[in-house]
Amino acid sequence: MNILIIDDEDIVRRTLQRFIEYRGDTALVANGGNAGLEILATHPVDLVITDVRMPDIDGMEVLHRVRDFNAEIPVIIVTAYADTDMAIQAVNEGAFAFLQKPVLPNALDTSISEALSALTQRRQEHARLEDIEKTASEQRQHLEQERAFSTAVLRNIPFPVCLVDSHHILHMTNVAFRKAFANGIEVELKQTLEEVLTNFDLGPLPLAQLFAPVGTDEMSPGITVEITPTATDSETLYYYITAFSIHQVDASMQRDLTCLFFQDQTLQVQVEREQQLRDWCTKRAYLFRAETAPTIHSPDLLSEMAAQLADCLGHFNPVGIRISSNGQHSTVGDITAMGTPYLSLPLKVEHEEYGHLDLFSPDAPSSIAIQREFATTLADTAARRLESRAQQLKLLQTSQLHALGEMAAGVAHELNQPLTGIRTFAESILFGMQHGWETTPEEIQSTLGDIVGQVDRMPVVGPAGHQESHDDDYQPYARLLARQLGRRCPTLFLRRSN
Repeated sequence: MNILIIDDEDIVRRTLQRFIEYRGDTALVANGGNAGLEILATHPVDLVITDVRMPDIDGMEVLHRVRDFNAEIPVIIVTAYADTDMAIQAVNEGAFAFLQKPVLPNALDTSISEALSALTQRRQEHARLEDIEKTASEQRQHLEQERAFSTAVLRNIPFPVCLVDSHHILHMTNVAFRKAFANGIEVELKQTLEEVLTNFDLGPLPLAQLFAPVGTDEMSPGITVEITPTATDSETLYYYITAFSIHQVDASMQRDLTCLFFQDQTLQVQVEREQQLRDWCTKRAYLFRAETAPTIHSPDLLSEMAAQLADCLGHFNPVGIRISSNGQHSTVGDITAMGTPYLSLPLKVEHEEYGHLDLFSPDAPSSIAIQREFATTLADTAARRLESRAQQLKLLQTSQLHALGEMAAGVAHELNQPLTGIRTFAESILFGMQHGWETTPEEIQSTLGDIVGQVDRMPVVGPAGHQESHDDDYQPYARLLARQLGRRCPTLFLRRSN
């Protein structure tokens, strides 16, 4: 596959190019939006990876140009300045995925694989639809050009065909018609079209519109209608019906009849509806990410995510949710009455598991393949929210230890400084005693006052556990220290006498 990389940063281009080549794909590199669009116009491209902020052309404009050039080509947006509004805007405007720099290899590989897989599937479906359209067009042109028919030609056409008159009475049906709408049973002629197609739902559209071209040379504008044949167990089918006039048939039939040509459009309608459902899932997944981002701070993280998951997945069918993590779990709905889960997904980020998600339903789940893809995306987001919560708790514990360390360092500082002063005064007194210095009573009083002042600086934990600082609490200790010093050294010098 050819993958076009558009980015104005050389290191990003080279990194993405190397990763894509390791995957076995071909990388086409452009250093800006204009250069990328030139490559798109001259080379076959299967996928575009573009930055949002570039000096020449904004990444959103590149997205619009790519979709105008070929709507099938998926576009992956990468940016270093992501926010929820930008992500929702990118998805609404047709981006296949939205990734934030630095792009992790696993996320990039998953997005590229899913985009190329979706592209391949769309191309295969389009090829099948083109084959059907081509065959139908050939048959339609054949019927249009051959204005003189024989019933043998009409009966051998491999598509449902019938001949009706202006009163909607059937005059001929072929094998394909009877197989599709009458369980293969021979249709009794002279019945009306409405009597045979009992589930023929035209809604407000008058059936007369199909018979407008009778007697003219123009084909009618085709209309798409819903038909639910009983032969397919009430499965809804969709047919594109074209009517044109028949001027000559067998001699046994009247001349001016209308030929109704039924072209099966069921596959095309299903593909369009599946694509619409996938587009809805993509938008809802981004909304789920935005809704769950604030919940990592909530004490009811599991219950809030369970409610949001039920709202998302309830779009498909009635659903019960059970989400569990670290021995705790939260449920939505009566899951005990729903039997075993129809989907069970681990909540993992990289290789670390944070919990489990189980989905229950009282009814047969619908669109199970698309629902599995959607539930996997939601489970990835839920796992990342649980990872963020775990990291938040670790960070809180670390900050608490850091605060405790700072408090201990502060207390040590508040104790160490006064003790250093007290020791300095005490050592000065001892030094004077050892060298026979003399001092005056005023100097002794000043020295003891400094010691008492240093003691008063130290915080004291009172009986209630809070800090107190009362001078009266320290007066007995100061007097005791003075008495001890007076006994040992009646004459003190803090400076040597001349």
